[in-house]
Parts: sequence; structure tokens; C-alpha cells
Amino acid sequence: MDNCIRAGQQLAVIGNIVAVALAEKLTIDEQNIIGNLIAAVGASLLTIAATAETCNSALSAASSSKDNQNSTSDNSTQNSQNSTSDNTAQSSQTATSNNSQPKNATESPGNQPQNSQT
Repeated sequence: MDNCIRAGQQLAVIGNIVAVALAEKLTIDEQNIIGNLIAAVGASLLTIAATAETCNSALSAASSSKDNQNSTSDNSTQNSQNSTSDNTAQSSQTATSNNSQPKNATESPGNQPQNSQT
């Protein structure tokens, strides 16, 4: 059996034993007063716990959202830098290859224009 379920069952048994022990020593009016007081304390504890849990969930979600935005921003910056770097390298390669290639057939080394003197 799951330990959490067993712990809950044990608390329920302990609560019942305490209630029966108190009821034996108290009048009906005192039982009502003590019971209402314990119920009020329990309701307040539940309200405090629920509020704290809601706040923690909201802070966790905000932190997670901020981390995701930072991660997305970092990835965008990195992708932009990589793209710029790739474009620069590609432009450099294109410029280098354009400078090494003849612009037209008459400028190639084998086809140097010859001066024709007659």
C-alpha cells in the first residue's frame, strides 16, 4: 500500500481516538464549542495552505515563462548570429570565386587578346 495513503489513514484514526477521548470528558455544549473551534482552525489552515500553494504555482509559472523567454531569446540571437556568420562566409566565398574566374572569354589566360599588328 502507498505510504501516503497509509499516513492519511493513520491520521484519521488518531483524530478519531482524540475525538472520542475528549467527548467522554466534555459536556455536549463543550463538545460543540471545541468541535466548532477545531473546524474553524482547520478551515483557516486549509485557506492558508491553498493561498500559499496558489502563490507558489503562480511564481513557478512566471519563472518558467521567463526562463522560456530567455531561452527563446538566446536561441534567436544565436540563430541570427549563425545566419549572419553563414551569410558573411558565403559572401566572402562568392567574392573570392568571382575574382578568380574570368569575366568573359577574352580575359581567360589562354585567350589573352593579342595585339595584331600588320
